[in-house]
Amino acid sequence: MWEGRVEATTVMEPYIALAEKQGCHILAEAVYVGAEILAPTLDTETANRVYRAITQAVDLITADSRRCLHHRIVDLPPEWRPLLTSQDFHLPRLRYVAPRPYPVGAFEHTYRWMRSWDLIPEGASDDQLVEQRVGTVG
Repeated sequence: MWEGRVEATTVMEPYIALAEKQGCHILAEAVYVGAEILAPTLDTETANRVYRAITQAVDLITADSRRCLHHRIVDLPPEWRPLLTSQDFHLPRLRYVAPRPYPVGAFEHTYRWMRSWDLIPEGASDDQLVEQRVGTVG
């Protein structure tokens, strides 16, 4: 993009903050809702431990999200890291939520859209495709 070979691209943080700092503009934004993917063979006790750890991480990050931004900056190539500071990030763009059950209504909406493009087999169901153990976390 900076070399002028493309007019627009899709990027995630920290590249969004870097692109904005370099004078680029956002045309559209989307939020990743999250989907924890577990091996079907993973036992429920371990799954619950994973979900608890994610929930604790979400709590720590949301308590002071700017404090954690250096982890995003180190994802950049070394020569670009000095171009970005934690103050360059737009914090409302960064959203962290604890794992929660995927709403059946959201699945149905996505299923219909995917069927319209023949991206998923007819008859696929929420209980076949969605990890349900997240609902067991207390």
